[in-house]
Amino acid sequence: NIIVVLFLCFCLLASFKCQASEKKLFLKGRFAEKMKATKMIVNLWSDLTPYPRGNKKASQVYEIKIVDNKFETTILLDSAISYMTIDWSTPIADSNNYDNYYPFIVEAGDSITLVTEPYWGISQAKMMFFGNRSDKYNCILNLTQCVFQTMELWEKANGEKYQGKSIERNVDRSKYLIQEQLKIIETYKPSLTSEMENLLYSSIVTSGLNETASYFTKMMSDEVQSSPNIRDKIMDVLYDTKQSLKELEKSQGSSVVPKGWSYPQLRRNMAIAESAASGKSITEVILAEKNGTGFEQLITGYLLSHNAVNMSSLERDRLNQGALVLLKNPLYIELVRQLMDTTQAGAAMFDFELPNEDGKLVRLSDFKGKVVFIDYWFSGCGFCAIYYNDVVKPVKKYFAKDKDVVFMTVSTDQNKDVWLKSIKSGKFTSSEAINLICPDGPKNPVITKYNIVTYPHPQLVSKSGELFSDSAQDLRLNGVKGLIDMIEKAKKI
Repeated sequence: NIIVVLFLCFCLLASFKCQASEKKLFLKGRFAEKMKATKMIVNLWSDLTPYPRGNKKASQVYEIKIVDNKFETTILLDSAISYMTIDWSTPIADSNNYDNYYPFIVEAGDSITLVTEPYWGISQAKMMFFGNRSDKYNCILNLTQCVFQTMELWEKANGEKYQGKSIERNVDRSKYLIQEQLKIIETYKPSLTSEMENLLYSSIVTSGLNETASYFTKMMSDEVQSSPNIRDKIMDVLYDTKQSLKELEKSQGSSVVPKGWSYPQLRRNMAIAESAASGKSITEVILAEKNGTGFEQLITGYLLSHNAVNMSSLERDRLNQGALVLLKNPLYIELVRQLMDTTQAGAAMFDFELPNEDGKLVRLSDFKGKVVFIDYWFSGCGFCAIYYNDVVKPVKKYFAKDKDVVFMTVSTDQNKDVWLKSIKSGKFTSSEAINLICPDGPKNPVITKYNIVTYPHPQLVSKSGELFSDSAQDLRLNGVKGLIDMIEKAKKI
């Protein structure tokens, strides 16, 4: 009996050790001496849905010191599969990176060696991977290179015959890109697990489909609404895309496809395009998918993306409430709740403290008892200049004699001289406004707190220091009259 008990204990211990090693990534390597790398930053995501492209906040961030151009580390992973990007620091730049068009897919237990050589100067690198499962990493490198090479070659060969046919051009180009990338996966197939092959296949197909869907979101909604022909074409392509997704789910598995690195973006962009082409509200389009595959990624990804600020406050509140009722994933529920705590009308504002032109620190709470309009911007932002001159400037003039309304700007410029020059130019703000700067740029807590990734980004704060609105629809897209109306409403509370 003692021998049996000891044997079982040994097996249990071995199992724990095995599980522990399985949740690790073993990473080592070297940088070329001329790159002068001092620190490497590894960003890991266990789930890409809460972190849409543009929002670089990772679920895990590791800083690895580079000594004599070498590094070695063991990283504990949150899940069996994670998504990874790599940055590094040099004496002249805090952040350099390989152009991670696609993130690397990390499996627990991977043991890889990374070798980098300078490419286009020291700010970019040519990467090579060696070691256990290194073919998977090199495959993803080749898939990234294929995007740029294939797009360029396709344009040279076919660009002219698609003149005036932008929708057809994007659809056919995306199909060609998918075909070429699937050939690359085929060459690496012998060294890939079936699970990884399915995941890469799903990622490439959804990424290719997203090339077209994202193009639709860039088309002006006025252009779409004014042309029945364009609306019909978009709806036809969206129907084909939905059919392609169904076929992909059948061949690769409905549980695998939503893990593809572009899936959350694809679903979000499809919903935006359908809303513009059909005339339905984005809330109506999203909630219509509540019984389909990937609904949780769709609604969560949309609410956490910068697109959600284009909704009116009322519509976003409705979608937030709908998400809390329909979501089952605990992580997504918690993220939506956190979002509501910061973006829902009535939420307590983050009491930031930032320097003005003279270097004096100014707190938001210094203006409690007044309605505060905040415009987040940066020098060189074309849309920021247009918004200020077309909307903010005339509204500021309208309230010029109103002592209960304060106009404040927050710049993410990291160069104070550039910022001061922009203020003086009058293109983005005026010297009469309360002008503040984030010395650490987009990394400042107020920027990350409100997940500001697109500019300009307006906010309206009530007299009690609570958020009245940060909806672009309410404060920006409705023009001068819309912003005046919102400020007048805030004054009455």
